[in-house]
Amino acid sequence: MVRGAPLKSFLSAPQRPVTEAKVLTNTEHPIAPNLSDLPRRVDRRRAAELVTRHHFPVSHRTLEVWPLTWRHVNGYAVCDTAELFAVAQAKLDAAPPIRGGRRPAQAA
Repeated sequence: MVRGAPLKSFLSAPQRPVTEAKVLTNTEHPIAPNLSDLPRRVDRRRAAELVTRHHFPVSHRTLEVWPLTWRHVNGYAVCDTAELFAVAQAKLDAAPPIRGGRRPAQAA
């Protein structure tokens, strides 16, 4: 739930069922963000927000150790958005898929 949003407007939003085909399509080939709509360079906090929105949750402190080219401008460390998304996608592609679930019951 969004903080500050009226409960009535949150509950009245139409909910569409997500089909299995849609889920598989989005996980196998996620829709890349349109870089022309985003700032060319971002600071660490904004970069963490963008990666969290488009890829996976990440902290601005975590981005300090990512292999990104940072430029210090007016006291802020900024990096290119395209490079940020390339590194985030590489980390996502390198992560092993793990399936969950319960083990079958063993016969005693």
